[in-house]
Amino acid sequence: MENISEKIKNVSDELEKLIKIQRDTQEAKRIDTLIKLFDIFIEMDEYKDIKESVYLNKELLAVTIKSYFDDIYRYKLYAHSEFADKDKKSGYLIKWLAKIKPIQILKDVIFSEKLAGVNSFFAVFVGLVFLEINPDSNLMKKIIKSKLYEELLYTASFRDICPKQLSSFMKVLLYAAEGKLSE
Repeated sequence: MENISEKIKNVSDELEKLIKIQRDTQEAKRIDTLIKLFDIFIEMDEYKDIKESVYLNKELLAVTIKSYFDDIYRYKLYAHSEFADKDKKSGYLIKWLAKIKPIQILKDVIFSEKLAGVNSFFAVFVGLVFLEINPDSNLMKKIIKSKLYEELLYTASFRDICPKQLSSFMKVLLYAAEGKLSE
C-alpha cells in the first residue's frame, strides 16, 4: 500500500508530465509561427535582395523559443499572472531572437550591413507582429520610418536587452505610431 508521500510524489510526477506536454505543444506552435513569419519577412521588399543569402536555422530557432518560454514562465510566476500580454511576448521574443540569431548567412555571399543586421530586423519585425501590427499596413510602414524604430534596431543589435523595459518601449512605439501618446 502506498503511503501519502508516495501518492503525493506520483501526483506531482503526473502534473510535471502534463506541464511538459503543454509546454512542448506551445513551443512547437510558436516555432511554426516564427517559421511562417520568417517566410513573410524574407519576401518583404526591404529584404528580398538578401533572400538567397540567408536561411532560418531550425535548431537555433528551437533554442530561441525554449529560452523565450523559460523567461515568460519565470515572468508569469514572478508577476502571479496566468498570461503574458502582447507587450511582454513582443519584448521577450525580440530579446531572444536578437541574442541567439537563428537566421544564418550562407557561405560565400557578399557581406553587407543588411546581412549583418538581419536578425535584429527580424526580431523587431516579429515583435511588431506580436503587437498585432499587420506587416502590410500603413502603420507598419510608419513605424519603420520612425526614429524610435531606428533606436529599437540599435538596441536589438548592440545592447543587452531587458525584456520588461523593451516591452514598455514597444508599447510607446505603438502609441507613437498611432498618435496616442497624449491620451
